[in-house]
Amino acid sequence: MLLFLNDDPPVSQDGQELFGGEARTYYGRWPYKYEQAMKHGAAGAFVIHTTASASYPFSVVQRSGSEEHFALALDGAGYQVDLLGWLDEATSEQIAQAMDTTVAGLFEEAAQRSFAPRATGFRVSAHIETEIRDLTTSNIYGILPGSDEGLSQQALVFSAHYDHLGTDPNVEGDQVFNGAWDNGAGTAAILNLAQAFAADPQRPRRSLLFLACAAEENGSLGSQWFVQKPPFEQARLVGNMNIDMPQIFGITKDIAVIGGDTNSLGEALSLVASVHGVRVTGDPRPRAGIFYRSDQVNFAKAGIPALFVLPGSDFVEPVSFDIRQYREDHYHQASDEIREEWDLSGVARDMQLVYEAAVAIANSDELPRWVEGNEFEEEWKELHGK
Repeated sequence: MLLFLNDDPPVSQDGQELFGGEARTYYGRWPYKYEQAMKHGAAGAFVIHTTASASYPFSVVQRSGSEEHFALALDGAGYQVDLLGWLDEATSEQIAQAMDTTVAGLFEEAAQRSFAPRATGFRVSAHIETEIRDLTTSNIYGILPGSDEGLSQQALVFSAHYDHLGTDPNVEGDQVFNGAWDNGAGTAAILNLAQAFAADPQRPRRSLLFLACAAEENGSLGSQWFVQKPPFEQARLVGNMNIDMPQIFGITKDIAVIGGDTNSLGEALSLVASVHGVRVTGDPRPRAGIFYRSDQVNFAKAGIPALFVLPGSDFVEPVSFDIRQYREDHYHQASDEIREEWDLSGVARDMQLVYEAAVAIANSDELPRWVEGNEFEEEWKELHGK
């Protein structure tokens, strides 16, 4: 039975961070830790939760744990471990004190390069009854063939998820989770990109694939399936630009490109943005590991360079309402509908930047790549025989 801390350890060696410093890497995410538990044949695994290390309160875990969860019908999909769970901070503190330390002390131990696992002194017994049912859904994609005989065999993928959360019987009136911002707006954005590319007689050299993913809200399962079972050889998928909750409140002087500093896709988008006088920012919450929480992560894990395009926050015209409050009121609620606060000039401008960057990427002689030393570089090398 394994007991994990959430987050990366702040370990350095010879003056250099061994992980991502303040920015979380995939290795600090709880899915990776469950994957390692499965890989090493653990009987079970628990994650110690703190709000600081997870970047969200334990109530998020409780809400997720009360919902039905899904896994793909693929070998090794899901977490093939008998018992998985999360421990809240109070319970974790009791365990740590029984080990003659504290939760903070455990984090301090883990920050040492010489850290090794140690026994907690506890045993776990559990009885779990599980009801299993099969469901079927579908990804939807279309391909615009490239103009170059050779490079057209490669495809740059634009993705957005079209699923949401179903219905909420506890809400009066409209009980449907419409998912207008999350992520109808993103799905509409890639459809408009597809129309724009199709209307341009000057086809890019590489092919363009437009993918509407299913089951993102259940663990990015649609994109995981697509990457593992693509319509052609996986190595022909050379890049991914994912749109999830794009700008709906007007034009900003900036655009957030998560993962933009990790690969050549980001370099291309940054260059286009600079020509338009738009400032490119990175992850607004690096500790939260946002890059690993939408469909682009499955492309990255396969070695395929990927970006997550998010809204900027420096508005050209002041917004008359509190955007954070708007998000709190409507994110993952049945009230996520097209509302009077929306101003789609922002997403139109941002998609213009994405369009121009994609043209440069699709026409380049160079294969999209990760920057040297990136956590997914080895998978890229293996994918392309480098």
